[in-house]
Amino acid sequence: MNPVNAYLLIKRLTRDWQRIRQLMNANPGDQFIKNITGVREANAVKYPDDEDLDGAAQGLLRLQANLFNWRANYLPQLFLRGWV
Repeated sequence: MNPVNAYLLIKRLTRDWQRIRQLMNANPGDQFIKNITGVREANAVKYPDDEDLDGAAQGLLRLQANLFNWRANYLPQLFLRGWV
């Protein structure tokens, strides 16, 4: 999996979860929300947390520095555009 896509997936599952939940509460998806929330709270599936998100961000920075030789301003531009 592409490291940037992996980071974005983790970000969506951690930071964007509350917004998704709000949107679903506004629609007739109550049972679906109960099912997903129940699985999440029962720890049947380990969802990424803030520590996972931080680790993914640190990994991207290491890749930037060591492997890809991206310009120093590349990742900040992604953050500013909301892609990361």
